Amino acid sequence: MGLTLIEKVVASKVGRKVCTGDVLWLPLDFVTARDFGGASVLKNFRDAYTDAPVFSPERVMFTFGCNAPANTVGYATNQMICRELAQEYGLRVYDVDAGIRSHLMIEMDYALPGSRIIRTDSRYNILGAIGALGSEWATLTSPSRLGLARFGLKFR
Repeated sequence: MGLTLIEKVVASKVGRKVCTGDVLWLPLDFVTARDFGGASVLKNFRDAYTDAPVFSPERVMFTFGCNAPANTVGYATNQMICRELAQEYGLRVYDVDAGIRSHLMIEMDYALPGSRIIRTDSRYNILGAIGALGSEWATLTSPSRLGLARFGLKFR
């Protein structure tokens, strides 16, 4: 049987065939966060790593979109925190008027066939439609992603 799309994408990045049971650490092309979880992500990063920089500010961004304008005080507060922390760390913000977050990655040519992108959003698997690996990452484990630029993956 031939390789699945995800096996092809991963194999092209690690330089070898991947098999069930393999545990791999993949380099990331982009790390993104949305307005709801993004504030916690950077707060956790700052708490865990104090003065450490994010791995590559041009490859870390906030993309808002589904709550534009913010429809609750909580979303408005998180969007404000994301903007402030993005300025502090030198990160890009695609604000509430930019469009839907996962679609922006495709429309702006950040997500390309073979790229690896993680985000605080369970719907990022949509990037598979163009041959990219899009995956969710938890807010609590995210600080290490911002510092290491790697993503652990186990094939099942």
